[in-house]
Amino acid sequence: MKFPHFDICPSKYTVGKAEKRFCFWPSKHKNRRKNPFIALSQGGFTLIELMVAIAVFTILITALFPGFRSFFLSGEQIRNHIQKMDTFQDAEKRIRLDLFQLYMQPMESYTPPAFSNEYPFGFRSVLELLGGREFSYLVFTSSAHALLGSQPRPGVARISYYVRQNPRGGYDLFRSDVLSPFAGKERSCQDPMLMAHVSRFRAVFVDANGKEHDTWNSDSQEFGYSFPRVIRFVLATLDPRTKGENTFEFSVLLSVSREEDRP
Repeated sequence: MKFPHFDICPSKYTVGKAEKRFCFWPSKHKNRRKNPFIALSQGGFTLIELMVAIAVFTILITALFPGFRSFFLSGEQIRNHIQKMDTFQDAEKRIRLDLFQLYMQPMESYTPPAFSNEYPFGFRSVLELLGGREFSYLVFTSSAHALLGSQPRPGVARISYYVRQNPRGGYDLFRSDVLSPFAGKERSCQDPMLMAHVSRFRAVFVDANGKEHDTWNSDSQEFGYSFPRVIRFVLATLDPRTKGENTFEFSVLLSVSREEDRP
């Protein structure tokens, strides 16, 4: 076996009789500037190339900005719509819960109130005029008392839903909840607000014969001293920024009823 023999020149070696060259350092090319990669690394970008790149970038941003803007606006509109629907659904759940646990005295043990005295466990609804708008005002008794505030004990409560005008000229929906015995007024400045920016709150009452009424009074002979069978609600809010109205409708079938014909 023969081993390679290196001579004095480090750039060549011999293996047997064959002589081969080997460079330990890069050679210097006379035409090195002709290499485009080397020229780019040494020369960089010219001013014209930078201006063209900036111009192309500006055109792309100008073309894509409306699309990005509409995308973000549509996302914001979807979020606002979801929030509004959550507010409507929370109000609907509260109203349904109160009406599902409606308290009513059976007809056989019920005595109509004399003259102008109102029966404390009746069902009443009137239309109130506020700032040129009509809103429904409901009063009834229910066992769905909210265990909050100064009356944390359970029991039958007098529930009322009403609209109040705020200092900004808008309208808000409130819920009153007073335990029996019902002392004091039906409304209070401490009543919790159920929904803000209300533009419409109407209730339509359907009797046992399918006839619709805008008002109701279970202590009146006109309604046969009975309770409605179905209540249809219409809730609407006004967006303070866009001035657009959002409407939400739902119906509640009462679980209790009182026959119109007294024995």
